Amino acid sequence: MTRLTGSAPLAVGFDATGTVATTTTVPFHELEYRWSFGDPTSGNWAFGSRSGSSPRNQATGPLAAHVFETPGVYNVCVTITDGTNTSEGQATITVTDPNTDFMASTLCVDNGATPVAGAEGCPAGADGADDGNFTNVINVRANNGAAYKRILFRAGKTFAATGVARIDENGPGHVGAYGAGARPIISGDTTMLSLGNIANLAFSDWRIADLEFDGLNQTSLSIGISGGGPGSRITILRSLFRNFGSSMINGFITLDNVNAGATNAPIWPEWAIVDSVFRDNRDGGFLMALTASAFMGNQVTNIANGHAVRVIYTRKLVISNNEISHAAATAPLAVLTIRGVAMNPADRPGGTPNQFTLPANSFAEEIVISDNLLTAGTSLLPFSLHASDNSLDVRFRNIIIERNHAVGGPNHNNFLNSEAGLLTIRNNLWNLNTASVSAHIAIGLQGNGGPAGDYITAYNNSLFNGTGDALPVIVLSANPGNPVTNVVARNNLAFAPGNTSGATVAVRDLSGGPGIAQSNNSTTAQIQNGPNPFSVTTPPTQPAHWQPQAGSYAIGSGAPQGQPAVTPGSAPVFSDVFTNCVPDCASPRTGNHMGAVNP
Repeated sequence: MTRLTGSAPLAVGFDATGTVATTTTVPFHELEYRWSFGDPTSGNWAFGSRSGSSPRNQATGPLAAHVFETPGVYNVCVTITDGTNTSEGQATITVTDPNTDFMASTLCVDNGATPVAGAEGCPAGADGADDGNFTNVINVRANNGAAYKRILFRAGKTFAATGVARIDENGPGHVGAYGAGARPIISGDTTMLSLGNIANLAFSDWRIADLEFDGLNQTSLSIGISGGGPGSRITILRSLFRNFGSSMINGFITLDNVNAGATNAPIWPEWAIVDSVFRDNRDGGFLMALTASAFMGNQVTNIANGHAVRVIYTRKLVISNNEISHAAATAPLAVLTIRGVAMNPADRPGGTPNQFTLPANSFAEEIVISDNLLTAGTSLLPFSLHASDNSLDVRFRNIIIERNHAVGGPNHNNFLNSEAGLLTIRNNLWNLNTASVSAHIAIGLQGNGGPAGDYITAYNNSLFNGTGDALPVIVLSANPGNPVTNVVARNNLAFAPGNTSGATVAVRDLSGGPGIAQSNNSTTAQIQNGPNPFSVTTPPTQPAHWQPQAGSYAIGSGAPQGQPAVTPGSAPVFSDVFTNCVPDCASPRTGNHMGAVNP
């Protein structure tokens, strides 16, 4: 875990990637990790593939995160199994009361009246100020976080951003709201809030919560929040970002200016962006480089020109329970894209950027992308794991993509383009009913001189396409000059009655790579002619619609599940899209089936 104690709201990351097992050489991919955060009143996620029914108090995967919002002591447990052996771990998280922690350093701010401590939500003992200028409050009254560590703006009021507000003093700190009503609005055509500076390498531990940032005109220079220097343990919670050029952005040039002096400032570790909304922005919803961080429970939509979510570089990142779409965009790029940085510094844009911050041999790696709703809209590419330039040697590995629900659009080609090795794709639902796709998953490096993709597994995915001649190919191994190796596809279920050109769920290998293994997938005849293996609702628009009908060929026709892949012909999947386990999550799964939903 990243920390054991701190002031509410407290974001904590959990890391079990060091787990080893005698039954598998790739425990990141082939073990079942189930987390309970000891916070049963935290409710369910509002967004994602299982919105309204996915509990915040639980998670799966080798990486997880949780925000503890109520002071108290929490017992966090993780259970890990390989289907034969089970191990458990525990940690105690102590969350302290911000009213006590910030008793002597709280400022309440209103626009048009002076707040009274102990009244209308302003905490007892706080100072009060009548100031409608957000920039002045942060930079002058709070002295960039040195004079006050907790700055609360009156709910329902609007405050002007007249320039860049800078917080660069170390926390713990909190910028948020007080009182009843709608979020306070911070409004202005500018970059509103800069966190950290290049002179303070230890900047850390600030929370930005319950605010609305309005950039007004979507100009290129307007940014909601940016990194002004190194910074760790930053939590962005329940906030709204709209009408910006980009809502949030951290650029490598900032860290390179620091690290040129061999100071080795890390890449923005332990950021938690949770329960926030990014909409009506021009060039991007969320554009950042992060390590050991989480992007959870957010809604990102209506991005005019850029990516909805683009992660520039990352290690140890959780992207879960988000709704990410291009539903109203006019010229969008990928809905969600994970980028990396070229292995050779000389190949990086401009010649040598990032050479100090990211040395050679820097993989984007250890990433869990789960439980998201991805809606393509007019996007050409809903999801990508690849370099921005096909000539660059950019490397990805150890990535899990599971329990996501993808909804296709009329223009896109492939659902997922990937250059990753050590990639697991399981329990996903792909409704591509309006799409014209040539492949659901396109895998292969594109002439960049890097290593071929190795160990690509696709298990228990469900695919539907009711119109057009789209091919529901589960894996397309491309790039003949650099073959992909060790590709496994099992238990994938598909129905595409509009297909006429020989649909298949099999691995379609265009690279000539060895080690292609596939079994227990829908046949061409089943894909084209049925019977429909899913529910009577077509197209399936919610996870419940993907339940196999009674008598479906999907029931009982899958390969054995729950064992590590070292067991020949097995599928190392313990739970389904609803995280249900049969018979339990510590045993090999019985009632073998195809698809993402247990029958």
